[in-house]
Amino acid sequence: RVTTTSRPRVYCNLAPPRTDAQRTAHTHNIRSRTPAPQPHCPSFSFSAMPKPTPQLPEPVPAPPRAQFSLATFLSFLGPGFLVSVAFVDPGNLEVDLQAGALYGYKLTWVILVSTVFALVLQALAVKLSLVTERSLAVHFYEQYPFLQRTGLFFMAMMATIAFDVAEVIGTAIGLEILFNFPLPLGIVISFFDTLLILVLQAWGMRKLEAVVESLLLTISVCFVIELGLSRPSPAELLKSALVPEIPTPAAALLAVSIFGSIIMPHNLFLHSSIVLPRRNPSWTPSQLASAIVYSSAETGVALFLSLLINVALLGVAAAKLYGSKGVGSEEDPPGLSDAAVLLQNLLGSEVARTAWGVALLAAGHSATVTGTLASQIICEGFFGLQSAGRQVRSSVLVNTLTRGLAMGPAVAAALVGGEAGADALVVGAQVAVALTLPFTVVPLLKFVSSTKIMGTDFCVGGWMLAAGWVVAAAAVVANGVGVVSTVGEWRSGWSGGAGMWGWVLMAGGAGLLGGYLWLLWYVFAKVIVDVRDGKLDRMGDVNGLESSPLLS
Repeated sequence: RVTTTSRPRVYCNLAPPRTDAQRTAHTHNIRSRTPAPQPHCPSFSFSAMPKPTPQLPEPVPAPPRAQFSLATFLSFLGPGFLVSVAFVDPGNLEVDLQAGALYGYKLTWVILVSTVFALVLQALAVKLSLVTERSLAVHFYEQYPFLQRTGLFFMAMMATIAFDVAEVIGTAIGLEILFNFPLPLGIVISFFDTLLILVLQAWGMRKLEAVVESLLLTISVCFVIELGLSRPSPAELLKSALVPEIPTPAAALLAVSIFGSIIMPHNLFLHSSIVLPRRNPSWTPSQLASAIVYSSAETGVALFLSLLINVALLGVAAAKLYGSKGVGSEEDPPGLSDAAVLLQNLLGSEVARTAWGVALLAAGHSATVTGTLASQIICEGFFGLQSAGRQVRSSVLVNTLTRGLAMGPAVAAALVGGEAGADALVVGAQVAVALTLPFTVVPLLKFVSSTKIMGTDFCVGGWMLAAGWVVAAAAVVANGVGVVSTVGEWRSGWSGGAGMWGWVLMAGGAGLLGGYLWLLWYVFAKVIVDVRDGKLDRMGDVNGLESSPLLS
């Protein structure tokens, strides 16, 4: 038997068998990790190989043009309509009534221009809030030192209290028209609107918005009824809206009142806060840009409705009260309570009186919502009590104090001057609101034009920023007219001798005027210094929003 060990070795003729010395050297090379020598190939070189051409990525196609989505638009409904009720509050109704009764259709253009200006500012406030996830009041807390911020806080609260004065008086007059309540009693009853708002807040912001929208619809229906009974001239309204005219010097002060009744500082604080719950932190920049567009469009629709209501009231007054006997004069203009009687007599229908009373009551209650929310937003934001992106919480103390401060002048005017005194206080409150406007508009423009706050992609520039500065300039001019008119009335009232207390009041007024002018200088000077130091690099607004994908 032949075993495998005795079987002769067969080789494949690849290489001869290695000797013992070769095996020892091979083992040594492996252990010493010395690489085996490579054969030299002089005909081959890596440097001689052709370099491959780099393949550039294909250009990314632009996203398709965004299509309007009704469902997405409806999801943004609410904040704009909640803000718009302040544009049809009892203060607006009174100045519109007086403008139509005393000057016909001639001041329609003031309503139109003021509404356009207000839309620009509201859109800027919304953009600031959505981009930074902070309300306007929180930005005041973060950007201004304590002393100046305190002065700006008092200006913002003065505007809110002046706005609330009109709501208190308007609600009281509505109760008087509908239920024959005495005016002082109606003012006291209106105090409890604050408690109603706090209850509605506990239901949730969406339900509160629904209540306000229903009240706005009630106001609209009431003025549709008034329009049907009075039938104003559409041609005259259109002509007066396009051709500016100030018929008399007294009309200039009324134009300032209209300006202040439509462009209100507290609305900017309110809008920038109530839009935050709709902000999604996971949005991409394109989705954020689309959200800004939808929110601005929703605000435009709401303000257009308020424009129609204001123009309708001016048209009703111009068609039936202008030139009629017993309507009043520039020295004794018609008030909210006078309008009910005048409309009933001139239109010959009790429906006109009832519709006017219901409109006043709905306007007072709906506007109370904005004043109540704005007061707590301002107080919490200016002193760092409201964190970024947090929804507004109820504050019984703030709301009660605000309504109490508004009730004091209203009750005093009703007791001393009666309905005429209350009506005069409403118009004066709108002038006061206009005086406080630059202290909110100028900082807002400063914030939205800062790349450090808004970033380079969302920093506002171009026509939008120019429009904002036009509004600021118009506010300063309106303030000058209001101050000059007020000082002229003081001088005419004390021409025979002011007395000791008169001089004390004049000295206090001069001190307040000095503080007002110093704060006004500060907010403008701060912007000038920031521009000089390069802190307000206006890199331009977001362009190409039409190519942004819509929100899913």
